[in-house]
Amino acid sequence: MFGNEGFPVTHCGAGVTSLSIHPDGNVYPCVKRYNETDLITNIFEMEAVNDIINHRKELIEKDLVDNKKHCQKCDLKYFCGGGCRAEATNDLPCKYNCSYYEFALEYYGEKIHNQS
Repeated sequence: MFGNEGFPVTHCGAGVTSLSIHPDGNVYPCVKRYNETDLITNIFEMEAVNDIINHRKELIEKDLVDNKKHCQKCDLKYFCGGGCRAEATNDLPCKYNCSYYEFALEYYGEKIHNQS
């Protein structure tokens, strides 16, 4: 579940390191995901803190890059972590992020190689 450094191999912090709390008290994983199906809890409920903690664990396990179908054979999966959850819904890859990471890795790899 966790990489060698002890951190989950995921890029997105939605519901893990950040939350979006609306004026009515509803808590969502991020500002881009605020549909009824994304609702975590309401801060005015007695079990709100436990709901947030339990939801965080579920998100980490569900969104690990190793569990994403479109990332299975990607050489860059541990570099990008699978991208933004809101932009890569329904198991579709985020084309722009994948292209960016491929370009960046190649570009900086050549720069480092040329300096040595």
